[in-house]
Amino acid sequence: MQYLPAIDFEEAKHRLKTYFPFVFIRNPYTRLISAYESKLNPGASYYHRLYGSAIIKDFRPNASAESLQLGNDVTFPEFVRFVVNQFRKGKGLDEHWKPQYQICQPCLVSYAFIGKFENIQADFAYVLQSAFSVNFKLVNSLVDFRKPMNDTTVLQLFKDVPSSDLAALRDLYRFDFEMFDYSKSLPGRDWWQIT
Repeated sequence: MQYLPAIDFEEAKHRLKTYFPFVFIRNPYTRLISAYESKLNPGASYYHRLYGSAIIKDFRPNASAESLQLGNDVTFPEFVRFVVNQFRKGKGLDEHWKPQYQICQPCLVSYAFIGKFENIQADFAYVLQSAFSVNFKLVNSLVDFRKPMNDTTVLQLFKDVPSSDLAALRDLYRFDFEMFDYSKSLPGRDWWQIT
């Protein structure tokens, strides 16, 4: 996949005028969980080396030598603390947890459609029909769509994340929440009650 900044300006302009520009976005909370599960799970050794050991070193008092060496047992609260810390220090964020508005730049690109992962089947059908005149029923039989994360899973993972880190996440993803119409509240936890 090529990003528009990697393409010659005239070519980018041409593509935006003649193609069907669309983007899919995701709830910032579930996207962060997905990044954690796919990048720091036990089988993701590249990210363990890239981030895991440093996360454990910086955010786990009394970490074992094995954890420090392998970096393969980062907890979700440690991961959140790492992301929040990177944000507060103004460091660049990995594209998997960087705010989506910074990646898709909806203020610069006039998208014909912005789909949501939480509604992927219907939204994907719309894109296929609009951009390619493809019958979604055929594609739907071939593609395995993941179901969106349920509230119980989200709450379970966020239950040990300190309120101060939740507040910082809301700040980090503020424009994603606002631009893409997502609630800042976690299910069962109101954002204005978190200090």
